[in-house]
Amino acid sequence: MCIREDTVANQDYTVNQLIQIEACTNCQLCADVCPAVTASGEGELSALYRIKGLKEILKGRIGLLRKIFRKRASVEEQLTNFSPTVLDMIRENLAESRNVFGEDNGERCEWVEDLDEAPEDGYIKDKAEVVYFIGCVASYFPLAQKIPMALVKVLEASSVDFTLLGGDEWCCGFPMLGAGLKDMFDEFMRHNLEVVRDKCAEKVIFACPSCFQMWREYYPREVEIIHATQFLMQLVQEGKVPLKRLDITVTYHDPCDLGRGARVFEEPR
Repeated sequence: MCIREDTVANQDYTVNQLIQIEACTNCQLCADVCPAVTASGEGELSALYRIKGLKEILKGRIGLLRKIFRKRASVEEQLTNFSPTVLDMIRENLAESRNVFGEDNGERCEWVEDLDEAPEDGYIKDKAEVVYFIGCVASYFPLAQKIPMALVKVLEASSVDFTLLGGDEWCCGFPMLGAGLKDMFDEFMRHNLEVVRDKCAEKVIFACPSCFQMWREYYPREVEIIHATQFLMQLVQEGKVPLKRLDITVTYHDPCDLGRGARVFEEPR
């Protein structure tokens, strides 16, 4: 699409559209997956380049925007008010604590102590065939902690040689790319790959759909990665999971990153 300055006017856009133009965080992910850019090798075909052009055009036409917002401040000042300060907090938390919530990263596996029969090693081994990557949410939120608490019990009952990473696990990177903090991502990715490599693991499993999707889409494939539902299905098919019938009705909600993102639909069912 070619944009001509003499044919584009502010009145061609709604207030919401103008805000959306300024909402671009310049993360460049759209360019990374753009078929046109991939095929041609021309970055100018990306949406990122087009939005940049629109911004340049709109800078010279701020009079109408002032009327729209009914304030005398510049467009930049107005649209800054739509930039959430939480992004700065996310960056600081990740830089200092290695997790998005700013919690003590060494406490990622404290939920293990709440198990009825917590092992002395806290499920953290020097070497293991499988690494269970927990994720920030399930590590710190009491309600979400029920997920890893249940999963480790199943893995243990199925005689799976697995380990947790404890404080060596860092954020998968999902909040960074979502917030346009791509500059931080590489360090976290390299670290997580290194600690998995040190465990000599052959496989990494995830219960968090977003962590799974991040590793699936943005991490180099050094080890096999698999969502917990897929891994559990394999164990069931191999007869390793002790099962009993439960007379209950269950409604299953497909997580967006697992269903639409990773196309995993059958195994959870």
